[in-house]
Amino acid sequence: MRAIGIDVGGTFTRTAVIDSTGAVCAAHRVATRPGVTGAGLRSSIADCIATVLRESGTKRTAISAIGLALPGIIDRERGSLLRSVNLPGLQGCPLRDELAAAVGLPVVLLTDAEAATWAEYSVCPRRPARFVHLRLGTGVACGVVIDGELLRLDEGRTTHLEVLVIDRSAAALSCRCGRRGCLETVACGAALSGEPVSSAGSFARSASDLADRAVAGLAVAFANLTERFSAEIISVGGGVVAGRPDLLERAIAQFDAAKPACVIQRTNLGDDAGVVGAGLLALRKLPAACAAAR
Repeated sequence: MRAIGIDVGGTFTRTAVIDSTGAVCAAHRVATRPGVTGAGLRSSIADCIATVLRESGTKRTAISAIGLALPGIIDRERGSLLRSVNLPGLQGCPLRDELAAAVGLPVVLLTDAEAATWAEYSVCPRRPARFVHLRLGTGVACGVVIDGELLRLDEGRTTHLEVLVIDRSAAALSCRCGRRGCLETVACGAALSGEPVSSAGSFARSASDLADRAVAGLAVAFANLTERFSAEIISVGGGVVAGRPDLLERAIAQFDAAKPACVIQRTNLGDDAGVVGAGLLALRKLPAACAAAR
């Protein structure tokens, strides 16, 4: 069986044909417009689907389902994006059902963190009982697999997870999600570039200071995730890690100083994690997706 995985990020939208083993048969990447709307995204995705089908030599009838991974918090019942700081133009649009109607295939709606988490978990040589994936890019998010099951972490939530709050001091930066002291305020792409990611505005800091702040925040996040989920492995990926692997190395060294029983590692799949996981989860959840489409 084959599926199409779609990973909509704040910077790029990736589309790929995935087989049941997670192998990428063909992939295509386009820039995500900052102000993209539901109609604009559907049109872009339809073009991308046509491209990967053609390049992989796959007939549309050979595709069993589509996995659509979106950045933010999703409304699974309505099939829409409930909250996205980076792509607010997509909020409230019933993307799952509209895309399914447009392409004639069942669509499984996921968060981008869920998709990447499942992909990274699936390629572990020895699948751990407790696995966490932390993604650092335009935004920051995480996913968790416990005993082979992907946890739903977005139920009834509109802000970052409590476990991703890394600063509880009075000086903690306000995050765009509505909390204070979130990891995103120090470790997303914009924060490391010195751009304003807080309601408090930008800060005149050197590149070295920004890096030190991100490293310290990551080490706290690793400790929080280990304590909250008894994680055996924490996989870390996303554009920030790809562009600044030194930050991850430094944070691991700082975290390891406490000698916790958890392994921190860089992702195995890199940028492919989102589309691979979206495709694999679409196949895994196919019966439910077909029932919802009827």
